[in-house]
Amino acid sequence: LLAYALYHRGLPIPHITAGANLSFWPLGKIFRRCGAYFIRRSFRGNNLYRAVLETYLKALLREGCCQGFFIEGSRSRSGKLGAPKKGMLRMLTRAARAADIAPITYLPVTFTYDRVIEHRSYMRELDGENKQPENTRQLFKLTRFLRSRGPLYGSIYVRFGAPIRINDT
Repeated sequence: LLAYALYHRGLPIPHITAGANLSFWPLGKIFRRCGAYFIRRSFRGNNLYRAVLETYLKALLREGCCQGFFIEGSRSRSGKLGAPKKGMLRMLTRAARAADIAPITYLPVTFTYDRVIEHRSYMRELDGENKQPENTRQLFKLTRFLRSRGPLYGSIYVRFGAPIRINDT
């Protein structure tokens, strides 16, 4: 959604950090072509993985590519804000410093929805069921569901916060 909105306004499209769980066929291929790159949800203690990722981030920053990531690590399953995960902020700031790029600016963006398509699965999860992993079958079911609802299945709002400029990189 963000890429679509920015593209149609002639603005740079960010490269989006996505969890490796979203790298399934056909979405993985589509997301990659749209600028996404996939990372593990957790790599604590894996210094090699962290170093390779920071090197990749540094290369993207040197090329002038905007970055996009979810500060909570994923979409909120309940609509409530979760505690921020600061790993990507730290890695991007270190990568910018290593690439001798200053200043860098973080732009908070929020998405809110009138209706949540996955409300049934959310309710099951609140009742204690495990979250089901994303897969191709779910994608086709979602497509069929949206077609049956018509073009007006609620609204999505995109809001931009005040830019946060980091000069000390």
